[in-house]
Amino acid sequence: MSLLAVLGFAFVIGTQSYVQHKEVALAKSHCHDIGGTPHVDTDFLSLKYCFDSEVKED
Repeated sequence: MSLLAVLGFAFVIGTQSYVQHKEVALAKSHCHDIGGTPHVDTDFLSLKYCFDSEVKED
């Protein structure tokens, strides 16, 4: 029973990490599309992140 709990926990953490990684990649891509410079700070496995897009105005 405990092995199943560990595997379930690992699956949930892995899935969340994957989704967060894709979210950050999409945000960075959109930032580049508008001519901005993305600034991203992430923790281990990208479970928490801080995103900022700096756009220079002409």
